[in-house]
Amino acid sequence: MQKVFKIGDEVRRSGESDPAWELFCAKHKKEEGIYTVTGVSSNFRWISVDHFSIPVGFYLDPFPFSDGSFELVEKDEILPPVKDHALYLEPEVSLGQPLGSRQTLEIHIEEKSVEIAIGDYDGYSSQTFTLEPNDALDLANDLIRMALNVKRQTEKE
Repeated sequence: MQKVFKIGDEVRRSGESDPAWELFCAKHKKEEGIYTVTGVSSNFRWISVDHFSIPVGFYLDPFPFSDGSFELVEKDEILPPVKDHALYLEPEVSLGQPLGSRQTLEIHIEEKSVEIAIGDYDGYSSQTFTLEPNDALDLANDLIRMALNVKRQTEKE
C-alpha cells in the first residue's frame, strides 16, 4: 500500500542516500532528525521537506524526494494542562442543617496514584481512597456515563 503524506506531516528519513538527499544534508547541515513535509506532488509519489528543492536544468524540482524514502512520525496525543488538586462542594445544604455539615470531595494527584477524600466541610472527618491510574480512569468513565444518563432522563421530562 502506498504511503500518502500531506503537508504538515512530520517525517523521518528511512531510505538510502541519493543525490537529492546529499544536497539537502549539505544545505541543512544535518542528516538525521524529524522533518516537515512542505510539498506533495499531484500523484503523491514525491515530496518536499523543509521547503527544499533542487535545480534541474533551468527550473527547480519542487518535490525532490520519493515518498518511499520517509516514514511518518507518530505524535503523542497532546493533553491539556492537568490540575493536581480539585475540590467539589455539595451544592446545597438542606434547611435546618448547619453549614459545617456540607460534604466535600477532594481529589489529589499523588506520584503514582490518585487520592480521593470525601469529608465534611468543617474538615473534622473524612474518608480517603487511593486509586491506581487505571482505576481512576474507570471511575471517571463511569461518572461520565452516569451523568449523561441522568441528563438524558431529565431532558425527557
